[in-house]
Amino acid sequence: MTTAIKTVWLTTAFVLVFIVMVWANMPIDFVLAMFAIGIVMVPYMVVKVLKEPFTTKKTFSDWYEDYPKQG
Repeated sequence: MTTAIKTVWLTTAFVLVFIVMVWANMPIDFVLAMFAIGIVMVPYMVVKVLKEPFTTKKTFSDWYEDYPKQG
């Protein structure tokens, strides 16, 4: 598993925990601290995924894997 995928899973889990904390009426200081951390985590995740050295042999003319081009 690449580090970019691990970063996506970690950020997703963090956001879900944040949502549960807000829903559970946790103290505002804790929620604001998590919010501030999340503001840093999401852009970091995006940059990490975009800089991942991923290559493919497919082109736009190959269309989509789940919806092959007809004819």
